[in-house]
Amino acid sequence: MKVFGYKNEVVNEYGLLEMSEITIQASPNTLRAIAKLLNESADLIEKNPEDFDHFHLQDDWKEWKEEYPDIIVAS
Repeated sequence: MKVFGYKNEVVNEYGLLEMSEITIQASPNTLRAIAKLLNESADLIEKNPEDFDHFHLQDDWKEWKEEYPDIIVAS
C-alpha cells in the first residue's frame, strides 16, 4: 500500500498536513481493510460521539506491514 497526496497547508507545529487530495494505491484486500476501518469508525462515532477519539488501521488489521503507512480515523 502507498498513500500519496497534495498539501493544502501545515496545521500544527509538528508538521501535520491538511491534504487537498489523497491517492491510495493498494490491493483489493487492503482497500477492504480500509473500508472496514472507516465503516466501523463511523458506527462508533454515530453511537457514542463523545467516547470516540481515534483508531489506527495498524492496530485493527492483522495483515498490516511495517512498511505500510498507517491510516488513522479521528473524530
